[in-house]
Formats: sequence, structure tokens, C-alpha cells
Amino acid sequence: MQSPIPHLYLGRSLDVIPTDAGAICLVIARDELMQPGVGSSLDTLLHLSSSAENARRFAGSVLLAFDGYNDDPRPIHAIPECRAYLGALTAQWPFWMHFLAPIPDQWSLLLLTLLPPGQRSTLPDGRFGQVFDIEAMEALLTHQVQAMNNLQQMHKLAPKLCRQVFDQAIAAVEQVTGIKPAPQSRRP
Repeated sequence: MQSPIPHLYLGRSLDVIPTDAGAICLVIARDELMQPGVGSSLDTLLHLSSSAENARRFAGSVLLAFDGYNDDPRPIHAIPECRAYLGALTAQWPFWMHFLAPIPDQWSLLLLTLLPPGQRSTLPDGRFGQVFDIEAMEALLTHQVQAMNNLQQMHKLAPKLCRQVFDQAIAAVEQVTGIKPAPQSRRP
């Protein structure tokens, strides 16, 4: 895992990733959401998780972005087609815990888009927020940890890298949610 990210590679259908790419920004364009299935985004993600080399190289180095919604005042997690697309993508590729950059805004985008919509509430400081089902959040995080463990075991990744990826992802998740998966949900 590299920090800061030296070279960011933008694109879709990444069959061949440039050797100097230090991170991948998965850009999901609005027109892609209008197509059936999850197409090129799934192809890109499957390429990342298909080899031990890519799993090591891009651990904690994938950024997620939606393009074509700049004029929409709603946050991405409130746009039904974004929610449906990311849900379908995650159902086929559940390895975000291993690959998603440990940046709280990235984890906020992922979690808020995958969780059932929350209830709007007023915070003590007068700002508005949303309250989410804690059980749904815990189930989502548990599923992410299990998928990460399966990927890391399949590729026989070094325990030190696995621990680093887990710790950094959980630190970002904790900043967003205040929730930390129980230690027993992570292999030693």
C-alpha cells in the first residue's frame, strides 16, 4: 500500500494497468448506469482481484467516483440509480475492504450508498444528519471483512500486509461510523 498515491490511473476496462500506476480511480459514468448490468466496472474490479500481484499492488489504492451527477443537488447515496448500480456491483465483487482507499469520504460514499436509506435527524449543533440501522451497518461491515479475508487467503498475501490493509480500512470506517467490527471477525 502506497501513501501518498504517486500516479493515479483513471479509466474503464483496465485489462492492462500501466506499471507506474499507484492507484486506480474507478469512474462510474452516468451513461454506464443506464446500461443493463455492471459491465466495464466489474471487468476492471475483477482484473484487480484476479491476481496476487494486483491484490498486493492495489491494496487500499482504489478510489470510487461517479461522473455525470455534478448538476444533481442530491448526494450520490440519495440517487436511486447509483444505489442500485453500486449494490449490483458489490453483489458480484465484494472486495472493497481490501481495495478501497482508506479515506473516510470514500468509505462514507460506499457505506451510505450500500445501506438502506436512513432517517433524517437534526444534530445537536443544528446540522442535519441521517440515522442508519446499526444492524444493517454491522452486517455490511462483517460481509466486507469476510470477503477481504477470503481474497487475502486465496492469494496467500503476507500477514503484515493483510493486517495493514485491515487496520487502515477500519480506521477510515470508524471515522465515518464509530463502528469497529469485532476482533473475531478478522483472522489473526
